[in-house]
Amino acid sequence: MNFSSIISNQALPLAFDTSIIVNLQACTFGKQIVTAVPNPIIIAQIAADELKPGTIERAFLDDLVTSHLVQLSELTDPEYLEYESLITTLDDGESATIALSITRQFFPFIDERKGRAKATERQAMLEPGWSLDLLRHPKAVMALGSPSDADAIYLALKEGRMRIPESRVSDVISLIGTQRATECVSLPNYKKLFPK
Repeated sequence: MNFSSIISNQALPLAFDTSIIVNLQACTFGKQIVTAVPNPIIIAQIAADELKPGTIERAFLDDLVTSHLVQLSELTDPEYLEYESLITTLDDGESATIALSITRQFFPFIDERKGRAKATERQAMLEPGWSLDLLRHPKAVMALGSPSDADAIYLALKEGRMRIPESRVSDVISLIGTQRATECVSLPNYKKLFPK
């Protein structure tokens, strides 16, 4: 099963929310995926700071930064004003990611519904990407090979509780297999998909 990624032909820099880093770490192939994706990747320092020092997610991010695969960025004054207008309804990481994306014309990556809706509202020309889009980027799929490409999605869903769009559930289940899908409670409509 090979379904497409919305960033396959997108050259813009990518701005990651915290949840994207969590999912990349959880999938165990995160560094290979980030290495394979050709776009520059930027994370707002405010979003990075949501990952507490000493956690495996923060250690993973620090490794990506040290390896020059990801760049951390402070918000500029105009970006901070945008950020402040968003934190009344969103968390810090989502707000900072959207502020960075709007002002610098970066491609935002956010999995949470409220954050995605706000990013779309503020940046109507560009629908935010999902963690799944990174895991299914053709260069990442090629770098991982089979079955590791499917294992990455399974682990991100099971361990990272990755969120995915409802429209891609059947493709994901076909890729990882029904048995493993039953272990992934973050799948949209999980209880309807796998009634007890």
